[in-house]
Amino acid sequence: MTTEKQAYINIVGEAVGDFMQLPMGEDGRMQFDFSVGGGAVNAAIGAAHAAREMGLSVGVRFIGRLSTDLLGQRIRAAMESAGVDLERAIATNVASTIALVTRTDARGRDQNGFTFNHQTKDETAARFPQIVQSLVTEMPPNLFVFGGISTVLSPDADHIFRAMKAAHTAGCITILDPNVRPSLIGSLDTYRANFASWASFAHIVKMSDEDQKIIYPDKDHNAAAYTIQRNDGTPTIIVTDGSKRTTLFQPERSFEINSFVKKLDCSNTVGAGDNFNAGLCVGLVSKGLLKPADIVQAHKEVLCDVSDLANATARAHLLRQGARERA
Repeated sequence: MTTEKQAYINIVGEAVGDFMQLPMGEDGRMQFDFSVGGGAVNAAIGAAHAAREMGLSVGVRFIGRLSTDLLGQRIRAAMESAGVDLERAIATNVASTIALVTRTDARGRDQNGFTFNHQTKDETAARFPQIVQSLVTEMPPNLFVFGGISTVLSPDADHIFRAMKAAHTAGCITILDPNVRPSLIGSLDTYRANFASWASFAHIVKMSDEDQKIIYPDKDHNAAAYTIQRNDGTPTIIVTDGSKRTTLFQPERSFEINSFVKKLDCSNTVGAGDNFNAGLCVGLVSKGLLKPADIVQAHKEVLCDVSDLANATARAHLLRQGARERA
């Protein structure tokens, strides 16, 4: 017997094979640890796990390409194992996107650095707007998450932007996570202008502290949130600063939520933000916040509960990655 779904969480974006650099082998060879990745894949798997753990009847869909190569098969298997609906995934013979992940970034800071090997894709991305359009009028309600590298990779970005616009115009909750990867960005000025266009079709913009510093280098969290709300009309802004706090901004209020992540020692934070997005979506569904107006009108305590679940989902992911509880 098929259980009726409370809602569908639709994650739109790229599938990536992550290769985390390990210490050099004794024989002098470079070593890497493979894991399935890409913001959309991480969020889809995280949302499926979180919904199941809460006992919610929530469908989670991945909308994106999946290569038929070996890496694509591994990524597909991981999502299928988690219970992600792949009916709208598009199979392609183009090689999987690969990310080489280092423990330090290009400036030597103690945070992950990313270098991407991305093959020019075929034109199957042109199907994304039609796929989304076919879902927006369905019941139960649909939530959509966009962002990550798919918003900057050509020609996919234009098609995914049209898909986001279709979801927003239809009144579905749309969430944008820029998840900025500087190695993929040419002109920062152009990127910032494009981000403003994307944000204008989002009901929630969630960004990390690092994202905010890249997009708005001359502003603090408060000023950046105010700028997005004033210029782009996005009603809810969430800024995460993993080791410190999560701050939620709305037109008439803002408040901080304690971060579970600060209780952990982490050497690998890849996927934490994606899993925050997963918990955010599941939290919105669990609280019955299924329309854009519901989020703006929700009581502070309800939004804190949603954010707590988002942080808890990110925390659970980090523990699976090998993080340790602080004494």
